[in-house]
Amino acid sequence: MKVSLIISVYKDVSGLSTVLEGLKFQKYNDYEIVISEDGQSEEMRSFLQHYSHPNAIVHLTQPDVGWRKNQALNQAIRESRGDYLVFVDGDCVLHHRFMD
Repeated sequence: MKVSLIISVYKDVSGLSTVLEGLKFQKYNDYEIVISEDGQSEEMRSFLQHYSHPNAIVHLTQPDVGWRKNQALNQAIRESRGDYLVFVDGDCVLHHRFMD
């Protein structure tokens, strides 16, 4: 059973970095990571281009024209490939058994 972990972010590269590093310790590993960015931050794009993670990462963006988090999440749902969807914010460090 594959899981799509959808992480909602807005310009907080430092927070996302911490979340992604914490995900490397998950006991359950059959998941993809979908970064749902409500904006188009160059810093976020650059960070994710150079970031290495054992799980697949999909980075989705949309123009930054005000708070449209829910539209960004709807796009992430459409792009997800998992049997299950799990939603977290980009500043939530997950317990190592969160996905278990």
